[in-house]
Amino acid sequence: MEKKVVKDIIVQLNKKFGIESQFTTTCGKVLEYLGMMLDYSIKGKIKISMHEYIDKLLSKLPSDMNGRARTPVARHLFDVNQDARISPEAAAQSFHHLVAKLLFTLNILTNYNCHSGTQSFDAKFSCMTGKL
Repeated sequence: MEKKVVKDIIVQLNKKFGIESQFTTTCGKVLEYLGMMLDYSIKGKIKISMHEYIDKLLSKLPSDMNGRARTPVARHLFDVNQDARISPEAAAQSFHHLVAKLLFTLNILTNYNCHSGTQSFDAKFSCMTGKL
C-alpha cells in the first residue's frame, strides 16, 4: 500500500474519530506498541518482545517482593485476614497498577507463547485484584 493512501485514511479517521485527540502514527521496521517491541526487520516475519517492559515493571516492584518462588501463588492467597489493616490509598493504587500490568503481561505470554499451565494463573491473579 502506498504511503499516500495510508496518510489519506488516517486523515479521514482523524476527521471522524479524532475529535478529542488525533491518531498518532509511527513508521519503521521496529515499533513499540503497548509495551511490546514489534520488529519487522525480516521480511514476512515479526518478532515480538517485551524485555524492556518487563524489566521496567520488575524495577517498580517493592523490595519485599524480590526473590524466587516455584509458583506465583502462595497457599494463603485465598485466605482473608480479618485483622489486616487497610493499605494507604497510594500503596493500594500502586499495587493495583502493578497487578494490572502483570495481568497484561501474563495475557500476552499466554496468548503468544502458549506456555502450558500459564493460563491457570489467571484466576489467582484476578483474585488478588479484587481483595484490596
